[in-house]
Amino acid sequence: MKYEKLKFRKYGRNPPGVLELEDEIPSVDMALKSQLKRLNALLNLVNEQKPNSYQDYVNNLELKFESLVKEDHLTKRNIDVVNYLTEFDYLSKFPNLAKNYVNYMIQILDLAETTNLANDKIKVTKRIYLRTLLVPRYYNALVLIETIDRNEAIKLYKYFVTKFVIENQSPNRRIFDSLDAFQEFFEKDKEEITIGVYGVLSDVTNGKFFFRKDNCLYADAISDLPDKTVKYLVCCYVDFQSAVARSYGNFLLTMKHTIVEGDPYCDCIIHDTNIDWDLEHPPKEFWNNIEPE
Repeated sequence: MKYEKLKFRKYGRNPPGVLELEDEIPSVDMALKSQLKRLNALLNLVNEQKPNSYQDYVNNLELKFESLVKEDHLTKRNIDVVNYLTEFDYLSKFPNLAKNYVNYMIQILDLAETTNLANDKIKVTKRIYLRTLLVPRYYNALVLIETIDRNEAIKLYKYFVTKFVIENQSPNRRIFDSLDAFQEFFEKDKEEITIGVYGVLSDVTNGKFFFRKDNCLYADAISDLPDKTVKYLVCCYVDFQSAVARSYGNFLLTMKHTIVEGDPYCDCIIHDTNIDWDLEHPPKEFWNNIEPE
């Protein structure tokens, strides 16, 4: 086989019960506004690309989140959702949608009634933290698929993810001059910071950095949600543009199998297109038979 001389080693750590470990949210307000910003951008794009379906999408979203909410947390806390919407030109026109959306996120967080949304730091399990990020996005994408043609909705949501990452990437993000430097950062990060992500990886060879992810906390956190394609859109698709953003435009990710879609691993290669221009990605048999040293 062409890649038979590649040497792999294990990376990352997998302590038991990772999803039940505590994460801190510095500000509930900031977390809520971050999700509202994403929804506002999606509404903007749907209005631009599918104007005839826009109002139906808004109506369907409002009904979906209304059906998911068990309690009106905002009214109980005497909070007017309009206070959250001053920055959001599209969402501000639909306060009922916004209210249902915020109520649902508070419901996922399972906040105490005494929590000050603006000022209090809160501790939640990693599972709840990830669900707060992912579950609302799942329904954003699912309702889009239910409102317009499924294939068109998938293409539109992929475009949205790419566009949103480009428009909101931090100017202070770390950019890597070489794939070797990124590989070193990746391995160190999974050992010291991003705990619970593990698998096998290789050193950079001919402009390719191979790594196989053998677990996915995102997939585990939303394992109860049924639509695998939608889960791929909200969990995985951002990785493609994020790889580009880590370089001067020359890194590109290929990935053919994902845990969130039911595969046993994610097969990932970061290509430095200055060197590796053909983007060849070996078949599943190669990834199945990797033996770390």
